[in-house]
Amino acid sequence: MKIYKISFLIAVLMLFFTSCAIDDDGVAVNTNTTVTAAITGGSETIIVPRSDTPYEVGVSLSSPFAYEGLMKYSLNGVATTGGIDAGNSTASIPLDVSEYGSYNVVLNEVLKLYEPDVTVNVDSDNNEANVVVTEIPDVDSDNLVLSLAWPDADNNDLDLWGIFGEGVTGLVFDASQSVSALEQISLPNFETDGGYEIYVRDWASALDPIPFSLVAVHPDGTVEVFVSDIPNAAGQFNLALKIVKSGSTYALTQVNPTTPL
Repeated sequence: MKIYKISFLIAVLMLFFTSCAIDDDGVAVNTNTTVTAAITGGSETIIVPRSDTPYEVGVSLSSPFAYEGLMKYSLNGVATTGGIDAGNSTASIPLDVSEYGSYNVVLNEVLKLYEPDVTVNVDSDNNEANVVVTEIPDVDSDNLVLSLAWPDADNNDLDLWGIFGEGVTGLVFDASQSVSALEQISLPNFETDGGYEIYVRDWASALDPIPFSLVAVHPDGTVEVFVSDIPNAAGQFNLALKIVKSGSTYALTQVNPTTPL
């Protein structure tokens, strides 16, 4: 009877350790596999309003990570990193959108930690997002509406001018020179057809260069966004857009880099 009990105990212990070994093996996931990472919804320029809540640029994975992951990306050309939680097939890159401005986000590399045999490829067709923090003017069927925005309005003040013709020989059709963080002008459909120019003037600035965004809302509701910058040069006018007008149709061409007048 004692021999039987001892044998039974040994069998139970062997079963226990065998089960533990199976559980440990179950932690490993899909070695020698490939996961694809991509930025979601980044094929077009993303326009977001100012907010104290960060805007999240989404990153998707073709399969979830069993352990933590690491994203390597650039934000306006500056290299930085972010984490991916275990068990998730999505992640996000937070952007501070409390000021007007623009962001270029490029996802360069994603690493699956603790799983060296798993390869993560970044989708080269979906690895970039451009986010512009600004306001979109309301559609006006009688006008082409142009809105200028820039960051750090407490220390930088820009103006927006519209010219019929070219440069100093042209006629001003509209100008916005407020002290707010946004400037807006309109080109009415009834104005003479032909060539027009849009200038951004540095009234006072601390940044160098001064980044800005121009949003154009066409009479039919079409929205175009242009991002550029001007040098720190108080009083200087800088050509940013050229427009060819025909009735209520407007063809816009960006001048980038901007050209001083």
